[in-house]
Amino acid sequence: TIPQSFLAVDAILLIWNNIMNGIVVYPNRINKHIEEELPFMATEYIIMEEVKAGGDRQEIHEVIRLYSMEASKQVKEEGKENDLIERILNDHSLKLDKSKLKEVLDPKNFIGFAPIQTEEFIANEVQPILDANKELIGLESDLKV
Repeated sequence: TIPQSFLAVDAILLIWNNIMNGIVVYPNRINKHIEEELPFMATEYIIMEEVKAGGDRQEIHEVIRLYSMEASKQVKEEGKENDLIERILNDHSLKLDKSKLKEVLDPKNFIGFAPIQTEEFIANEVQPILDANKELIGLESDLKV
């Protein structure tokens, strides 16, 4: 029924408020996760740079694919560090040097328009709601389970 739906939504919002009031962001953990996953995300860029340097796309793709699978297994099954970049740097058939690889691995290459879209969303959607409800900001809910 409709009244029960409102009670359910109220309970959900109380739980959400309780969770969000205690939320903690750990930037170092985020950076570690990026370091673990970025080499896999960058493989297409690495392949493109190798092709620009004169390499055969299919051969490079196969080499990178094999290295990626080996590194992924090492990370996921053995709990070791991601060594995909070291594997690529140690392969003398590949032409990318450390400085070019570092440039390709810049996390900013992978975020697209996210910063601009986030700022626009906050300015156009979130801030008007916050301004209209500023008397409610800071209210705490008491959750008892």
